[in-house]
Amino acid sequence: MEANKHLAQKSLAAKSIEEKLKNNRTLRDVRREMGKFCLDCTKITLSIRRGTLTIFGKFAPLSGNESIFSDELKALTRALQGMAEVDKVIFQ
Repeated sequence: MEANKHLAQKSLAAKSIEEKLKNNRTLRDVRREMGKFCLDCTKITLSIRRGTLTIFGKFAPLSGNESIFSDELKALTRALQGMAEVDKVIFQ
């Protein structure tokens, strides 16, 4: 009986580690995607849980690209929503 309980705990721990690794890979991919746009992302913090990407902080236009800031932000949002691992994007 105790052996089954111990195996179940090990299984939960393995799933937790696997989920963390997947989330880390997804965050790396999100940051890579963000680098493709003319946006200053230095004041951004990212979090992902169960497919929901939460973006904390402020985006700013890179110098010289102020006129296309809103277009770039919309394009970034579409690109992030199109990623396989991301179901939902929340800006806070």
